Amino acid sequence: MDIRGNIVEVHRIDTPGSERNAILGALLIEGVIEADTKYDRASVTITAETEIFELRGEERFQVIFDDVTVGHRAEVRFAGPVRETYPFQGTAAELVILE
Repeated sequence: MDIRGNIVEVHRIDTPGSERNAILGALLIEGVIEADTKYDRASVTITAETEIFELRGEERFQVIFDDVTVGHRAEVRFAGPVRETYPFQGTAAELVILE
């Protein structure tokens, strides 16, 4: 994964459109760099193509962006390059809600 941490902000777009790459919203995630992560703070764009899961025990269940809230612990794998600003900015290929 690219980042793991707490979701501290959630921004939703009410009418994302019907395109495959429609933007649903954005998250701000704050964590620490761990052995298997690259970033400690990131602004993450969520699109219609982002796969969103919730981890329950050992199983992953698909959920929707409306299920994502501030306070969840999550991890993200980015799709493509990450903009080297701070916080880092990228589009999520996969978002997994851990708690």
